[in-house]
Amino acid sequence: MRATAVLVAALAAALAISLWLVLGPLPAGAEPSGRSESLRIFDRNGILLYETLSGREVRSNWLEPASIPPLVEGATMAAEDHRFYSHNGIDPVAVARAAAVDIRSFSLREGGSTLTQQTAKRLINRRGSGIFGKLKEAVYALRLESRLTKKEIMALYLNLAPYGKNCEGIRKAAEAYFRTSPEKLTAAQCAYLASLPKAPTRLDPSKNPEGLKKRQERVLKRMRELGFVSEESYARAVGERITVSRAPEPFSAPHFVERVRDELPKGFKGNCVTTLDINLQGDVQRIINSNRKLLEKIGAGSAAVVILDNRSGEWLAWEGSGCYGSGETGGSIDGVVAPRQPGSALKPFLYAMAFEGDLTSASILPDIPQAYGTQKEGAYYKPRNYDNKFRGPLSARRSLAGSVNVPAVYLLSRIGVDAFIERLKSGGITTIDKSADYYGYGLALGNAEVRLDELAALYSALARGGSFIKPVKLAGKQREEARRLFSYESCYLVADVLSDPRAREFAFGRNSVLDFPYAVAAKTGTSEGYRDNWAFGYDRDITVGVWVGNFDRRPLKYSSGVSGAGPIFHEIMEEAVLRTRGMEPPPEERILQDPGSLKKVELCSLSGGLAGEACPSMIIEELPQDKIPEVCEWHIRHKGRTYARYPQPFDEWARSMGLYREIPEDALAGASREEKKEFAISSPLPSAVFLFDPTLKAPYQGVYLESMNGKGEVSWVIDGKPFRKAKSGAKTFWPFTRGEHRIEARDSDGKSDSVKVFVR
Repeated sequence: MRATAVLVAALAAALAISLWLVLGPLPAGAEPSGRSESLRIFDRNGILLYETLSGREVRSNWLEPASIPPLVEGATMAAEDHRFYSHNGIDPVAVARAAAVDIRSFSLREGGSTLTQQTAKRLINRRGSGIFGKLKEAVYALRLESRLTKKEIMALYLNLAPYGKNCEGIRKAAEAYFRTSPEKLTAAQCAYLASLPKAPTRLDPSKNPEGLKKRQERVLKRMRELGFVSEESYARAVGERITVSRAPEPFSAPHFVERVRDELPKGFKGNCVTTLDINLQGDVQRIINSNRKLLEKIGAGSAAVVILDNRSGEWLAWEGSGCYGSGETGGSIDGVVAPRQPGSALKPFLYAMAFEGDLTSASILPDIPQAYGTQKEGAYYKPRNYDNKFRGPLSARRSLAGSVNVPAVYLLSRIGVDAFIERLKSGGITTIDKSADYYGYGLALGNAEVRLDELAALYSALARGGSFIKPVKLAGKQREEARRLFSYESCYLVADVLSDPRAREFAFGRNSVLDFPYAVAAKTGTSEGYRDNWAFGYDRDITVGVWVGNFDRRPLKYSSGVSGAGPIFHEIMEEAVLRTRGMEPPPEERILQDPGSLKKVELCSLSGGLAGEACPSMIIEELPQDKIPEVCEWHIRHKGRTYARYPQPFDEWARSMGLYREIPEDALAGASREEKKEFAISSPLPSAVFLFDPTLKAPYQGVYLESMNGKGEVSWVIDGKPFRKAKSGAKTFWPFTRGEHRIEARDSDGKSDSVKVFVR
């Protein structure tokens, strides 16, 4: 009985040990959930941009069991374990042979390890050749054989084997050495790679090419003996010349790759397909490099460029500095997301808001000296133009196309700084985060800081007809729902103005870098102190944004957006249009389709009113049908001569410019009360609309009251209450409040006039 109990106990122990050996836990990484892969980032066409290190500090890309090429498997078995399919994880023949060698040499140099044992060794990350380590390796090999198929074990080995060049796995090795996939490897190349895992450091092709070649020849011979290749294939493989790729590890569009990695979930591994077009990205880099002399001439160290697909909101190109890796110029800084002052590049959005109101492209704006109250008592903001000129009455078309500063500030004073900031924020601008009184009216001229990517996305909304889409970097990523940012009609007018070379000719000349043989809406910007140059443009399909400057904020050498960023923008826009369309668009193509609410009318080129018989020059404009102006009253024709009468507020400017001519008395017959020298209120104009700016103190918000043709003293009455008396023709400041107001004036002769105004 005692002997039986001992036997049973021994059998139970043996069974328990056997079950533990076979059914114990597998090493980490044997199951799919534990695999250690690289993060591989591709462009939209499947071209590898970058691959990170995997958790094993090597680059890898997983090969599935069903995808193992026969030649790769044959070369691996010939090099490492030709009885792989006939043992259970431990090969007694190989163990006996290795033991004989070890006994003779009094060492453990020969391990006799099978592919399964080598796979287990890689999974448990075992180093050295100690006896206990080999036993542990054998135990895990038995477990792998009991749980996985031979194909699965072979795939594990091929995915974990070290091939040198910092490569883990056959797929990465095929790409790194031969710039191909495992499926396309030749027999000679398979034998070459299969030779490496034995001793990847000792057989490094750059250090020991002869040793590697001898081992490859032995592997090829063994492949022939085992029937993995025919005699004909063997002869061809022996004569094949092996050329190892020396191409560096891919790291294209580095700034874009960094942004993509920031958006991926922490610890993400595997393949990531982006929206970037590496061919277009290459065009951008080439164009920046070809303009190095221009950049040096203007003292610019860096250039940042983005290209956006208008329809999908996908980034097609993203260049952060044009000189990644250059420590002297800060090339590793991503200029696409670095906030800088945009200068005039904000103006199109201001005009888009104004076009939603009562402004049209033909509306006359005042380009005359003006002063605006500020938060500081007694301090006024007096905007000036880039060329220090004042042009008097200027149409909105020419004001925007020519990027004239003074009219833009005037528009902002009507729209309100708060309203402009809110609209910019709604369009994805995150860097304008201070109060309206901080920026003041200088915001119209770009005194805030913005990011290139966010401003380009805002321009893309104009190209889309006012619909804003948050851009995406990852292919297939669900976009946020588009939202209406500007009216379609206002975007149509902005695009029409910015693509009109004749409208900007007075400011930029003919055939400037903003002109194209097809419709491109283009706008530049220059920051205060010449520290930043910008150029933006869009057609129906794409939006291009360019920034040029220095990351240390050193000023450029008197370079504007046209002369600095402009040439680079022009070349990139041309290349991008050709690459995305394959041809130049037809000259007559519009960026946006006609909204159907506009009417072509003939206008006086000076006043913007409907052209009358006395108007000496006329223009054709498309205007909203509910915004057609009255007939021009600025011109009188008398005895073959034409006289221009400049109303307020242009009268004083016209006199200072020598443009004013006295009109003969007999020419005024039948003219308006102003022409007949009748007493009248000249400021404000009837039905004028003013916007109350909550960022300014109430006492500084108002309008100057002014009369003409009066005698003696003029009494002003506001909403039925006496306000102030002043000398006829003198200006009197009235601090207004919100609401509808009636303004009356009466001179010493009892003549009177009244107007109604609105303050919102």
